[in-house]
Amino acid sequence: MKIFCCPNTKRIHEAAFFSVLKKQYPEAEVINENYSTDSAYLDKLIDRDDLISKLRADLLLPEKRRLGCISILETLPPHIKIANNVSRVSFDLVVRSDNITYYLEFHEEQHRKLKEKRCKSVFTPQGNRLLVPRYLQRLIRDVWRAIYFRPFTIVWWDWFTVQANDYRPQLLEDYHEFVLEGQFSFRAFLQFRS
Repeated sequence: MKIFCCPNTKRIHEAAFFSVLKKQYPEAEVINENYSTDSAYLDKLIDRDDLISKLRADLLLPEKRRLGCISILETLPPHIKIANNVSRVSFDLVVRSDNITYYLEFHEEQHRKLKEKRCKSVFTPQGNRLLVPRYLQRLIRDVWRAIYFRPFTIVWWDWFTVQANDYRPQLLEDYHEFVLEGQFSFRAFLQFRS
């Protein structure tokens, strides 16, 4: 078993999560680098209109930012590419075990609050750069991961804070999201239909 990660020491909750994971799998070899995703994933696009529809249906994301995302998305092309190079794509943790790749994301508050405004890039399907606020880029990337990667697990920081003493990480098949009841989740968000 190998665990690929580049822990951010400034993120205390994420570091605690990694510590719990490492304790659960003490035999795992920790590789301090991002896992290199197959470049074919870069051709998997986000449908702008579907994302707008989901944002219109959602009531849990901050309203001002949610409406801002919709406004910006309406100016973008119908399909959005998240990156031009796999080196620009990462997961918080990737575990390789028995020839299966498990993708794990530890979501801090910024994945739900849509706060960070500095400009970041997304791309047209042809690879042309589009500048958007970081909060929208993060949302697009989070949706992309949740749609296209399996097995994929999201652990939210506030759920982990409540459950840390009892939580025993497992390598789970398909899609799993550990979230407090009544809070925004990508599972619920992705179920909204246009």
